[in-house]
Amino acid sequence: MPVPSTVAWNAVISSYAQQSGMDHEVFGFYKDMKRQGLWPSRSTFASMLSAAANMAALVEGRQFHASAVRHGLDANVFVGSSLINLYAKCGCIGEARDVFDFSREKNIVMWNAMLNGLVRNEQQEEAIQMFWYMMRLGLEADEFTFVSVLGACAHLDSHCLVRQVQCVTIKNCMNASLLVANATLDMYSRFGAIVDAKTLFSLIPYKDSVSWNALIVGLAHNGEEEEAIGMLCILFVQTYVVILISEFNSDHSICCSCSITASEQLSGLLFLFCSRALN
Repeated sequence: MPVPSTVAWNAVISSYAQQSGMDHEVFGFYKDMKRQGLWPSRSTFASMLSAAANMAALVEGRQFHASAVRHGLDANVFVGSSLINLYAKCGCIGEARDVFDFSREKNIVMWNAMLNGLVRNEQQEEAIQMFWYMMRLGLEADEFTFVSVLGACAHLDSHCLVRQVQCVTIKNCMNASLLVANATLDMYSRFGAIVDAKTLFSLIPYKDSVSWNALIVGLAHNGEEEEAIGMLCILFVQTYVVILISEFNSDHSICCSCSITASEQLSGLLFLFCSRALN
């Protein structure tokens, strides 16, 4: 039987790295590949670093980083993006920033990884500053850029900043993106701007579980339990609730909001819906 090539190993490693709960297997495949004397490529390291990030395996991630340096692949933009993601998920935002700053070639994926890392580590102001710097450089932001920036805005009590970001969003024709719309909806809910949240929700043509979840939790968090119950009724009548609960864990998020608002009626109705969905 012929020995698998690096390309074949990369296909297997990448496939397992994208599956939830398969990260340990990815490490094993990498060791098998090395035992066969095959050299890892940039795709190998990108997948390995992604698996390490999913497990928050900082020690293993640093080992892969060192190996990438030895193979001269640490300067690759995809490896660099994976390194930033790894260090950010492990709470080492300084190391993530070092990787970003020392990278000679930066694409939008790397910029987005750094933005997301800053927001993840509660450095919202730095994320906003980086976003404006991107705009000054004339970089073409994508929907993932705006999702991160809106996430940062959601934690900063600045309506002026929100309006500025929204203007840039519209200018870049990103307001039609469902990802961006959901991020904006979540931001409104956190701000307590429920009227804006409901208006935006009504304008989303194809709502997914994230859209419904954001508005219902926002309503419950902002003292509008009766309307939250009404939204749950709509979900039930439209037969979407079973899909949402099984697919996106809406039950957990809404239950958390119920405990905060102390709405026994909302909690009871949700319990009924969950019971029917599970039976």
